[in-house]
Amino acid sequence: MMISEHKGHRERLRAKVLLGACCEHEYLEMFLCYAIPRKNTNDMAHRLLSAFGCLPKVLSAPTEELQRVAGVGKSAAALLKCMGKFCEDYSNLIQGSNALPENCDRDKLLAFINRTYADLDGEVLDVYLADAAGKIFRRERFSSQRKDTVWVDTEAFSSLLIGTRPSGVVLVHNHPSGEPEPSVQDDETTRKCEEICRFQNVVLCNHFIYARRGIYDYYGGGKLMKGYGEKNK
Repeated sequence: MMISEHKGHRERLRAKVLLGACCEHEYLEMFLCYAIPRKNTNDMAHRLLSAFGCLPKVLSAPTEELQRVAGVGKSAAALLKCMGKFCEDYSNLIQGSNALPENCDRDKLLAFINRTYADLDGEVLDVYLADAAGKIFRRERFSSQRKDTVWVDTEAFSSLLIGTRPSGVVLVHNHPSGEPEPSVQDDETTRKCEEICRFQNVVLCNHFIYARRGIYDYYGGGKLMKGYGEKNK
């Protein structure tokens, strides 16, 4: 009977987490549930907050100090430390150059490309997927073991579109050492991607090639006949 009641409490707690309606101690209590699955972690969450002051300080505390709090063993301390490290890395990611651009606005994309691709050593091709409102919701990267070339598996590209169902796609490619003008291979890759997009009723909005001497714009250069907001026919 006690186990059933405890389980019900955790289910209610999970529901609050999903709604984003938890207090600090409840989030902490939920974290601790996974390190200590058969024990009420509410009191422990309050003790940790009392000792360190707030949730960010709990998650950034050394494991040795965490274990000085009554009931916090190695497993719980390790989990909290991992959560803290994840939050730190994720915060750096979304604030840094690897964050996704907000939407397909050309000027914002150009600024993002200049910021993001300047320090890449190897050649990559990134596929940015956008919804019907033009908001970019995912990036998929194609690369190779070589620094001076990249292969795009057309079957993988097609599967990506089928699995994510975007309304639009933006390709971003880089030339780590060289000019931004596209090669014959770049043109062929773009043509194949455009054909696949058309077949899937997806707009290939643009293809940008970044190089230190500038950015080539396929749509602006006249090599793509369909661009922002235009639906393939």
